[in-house]
Amino acid sequence: MTFEEFVASRLAALLRYATVVTWNPHLAEDVVQEVLVRAQARWGRISRVEAPERYVQRMVVNEFLSWRRRAAARLLHLGEGFDQPEPDHAEAHADRDAMMRLIGGLPPRQAGPPAASPGPAATPGIALRYSPTWVPDSYRERLRALVIVDRETGDDILRRWTDGPMLGQFQPMVRYLDLEILEMPARPGPAQDGAVDINGVPGTVFVGSVPDSKAVVSWQIDATHSARVEASPAISQDDILRVARSVRPDPAVFSPPVQQGRQGQLASGKYDMIADDPGHWGTTSIMPDVVAPLLSLKATVGPAFDVPEGGDPVRVRGATGRIVATAPPASNLQWTLTLIVTLPDGRPLTVESSVGGDSPAAREALVRAVDGLVIDPAPDVSWAR
Repeated sequence: MTFEEFVASRLAALLRYATVVTWNPHLAEDVVQEVLVRAQARWGRISRVEAPERYVQRMVVNEFLSWRRRAAARLLHLGEGFDQPEPDHAEAHADRDAMMRLIGGLPPRQAGPPAASPGPAATPGIALRYSPTWVPDSYRERLRALVIVDRETGDDILRRWTDGPMLGQFQPMVRYLDLEILEMPARPGPAQDGAVDINGVPGTVFVGSVPDSKAVVSWQIDATHSARVEASPAISQDDILRVARSVRPDPAVFSPPVQQGRQGQLASGKYDMIADDPGHWGTTSIMPDVVAPLLSLKATVGPAFDVPEGGDPVRVRGATGRIVATAPPASNLQWTLTLIVTLPDGRPLTVESSVGGDSPAAREALVRAVDGLVIDPAPDVSWAR
């Protein structure tokens, strides 16, 4: 497949994927554009891996995480340590994809341990650490998200307040206010234009003046964490500073309602939960580290986008679901297996996995993985009020 054919057939899907990762359609477009520029330069190598689209999806995640750290570093004036370009992790993933092809050819017993059986205990929640004590009257907290890159990098936490509901395929764009807590120590530099005081700590503020621009405040909130408050569209400088200065320690924890069947710590990935009200919630977990021949898992409880029709019946989690295999146009290099089943509370569970091709072994691995998911049937959503 040529690079032009890849873009023509998968651009829309990549934009949807990037929107799920970033929760910002405008940022998703920027991230995908940057990734495609780099992918085009090395397409000769990418096109030879078993799953080119999954490779590019990993580049999207890495670019988003790098963007967040670059943005925080720029706003905090972190100094020379952050002036160096972010490393491109795509080379390491190419090697991993080559290894996955070799592992995929092994019998299931040799390829790796099966996913955990149903019913393992969920991992402890992650402390949210901080929360604003004031937001504009029309805003309500509706999103909590956690990004785990690795244990050395730490956990990044995002909380979002909006002025309208977020669930549903056809919700209009709403105004939002984000609080991000990044596990990244910083050394504020000399004061300059946009310098502000956040409760005795130097920070920076930017308020855009054109339509659809943003207002952003960033500062070092404690010895090991930086904080970032962002509003889009921009609110007034007085209001964005009032939000930032109201941020206080918060003892609450976030326990992702969908986790892989592991005990002790959460797997690397992105976990988010939306709750428009306590009875109307949905959650998505994106987990890139899974057992071959699966290349990733994306599990969604509640509304899911682009759920395919049809498929073959399958027994999973004690119920009858269906599994659908989808191949990219004009290529059988990467397939998407989608498993859909109704949970006991009536909510749909949709799990997507990228695989090298449709096969009984891949389907069995997906069923085992879904059986091993830890799903909280009644997560705490009292914060959505």
